[in-house]
Amino acid sequence: MKGLPILLRLAQRSSEERCAVLSQSRQERLSAEAELAVYDRAVAAEDAAASIQLAAMGDWSAWMTAAARRRQDLTAGLALLEAREAEAREAVREALADTRRLELALEQITQAERRMALRREQQAAEEAELQRPKA
Repeated sequence: MKGLPILLRLAQRSSEERCAVLSQSRQERLSAEAELAVYDRAVAAEDAAASIQLAAMGDWSAWMTAAARRRQDLTAGLALLEAREAEAREAVREALADTRRLELALEQITQAERRMALRREQQAAEEAELQRPKA
C-alpha cells in the first residue's frame, strides 16, 4: 500500500509525458501534411505554366521527374510520421490503462482499510458493551 501512491504518481507522470509526445507527433504530421499540400499546389502551378508555354515543355519534363521523386520523399516522410503518431497514441493508451489500474488498486485498498477500521470500531464497541456491568 505504501508504494502504490508513488507508483500511481509515476504512472500519471508517464501518461503526461506520453501525451506530450503524442501532441508533438501530431503537430509534426500536420506540418508534413501542410508541406505536401503546398508542394502539390506548386507542382500544379508549374504544370499549368508549362502547358501554356511550349518552350518550357522540355524543362518541365525533367523538372516533373525530380518533382515526382520529391513528392515520393514527402509522402514517405508523412507515412513515417503517421506511424510514429500511431505508436505514440498506443503508448498513451497503455499508460492511461496502467494509471487507471493503479487508481483502481489504490481505491480498493483504501476501501478495504476503511472497512477494516470500521470493523475494528464495531468490535471495540461490542467488547465495551460486553464489559459493561449488567444492571
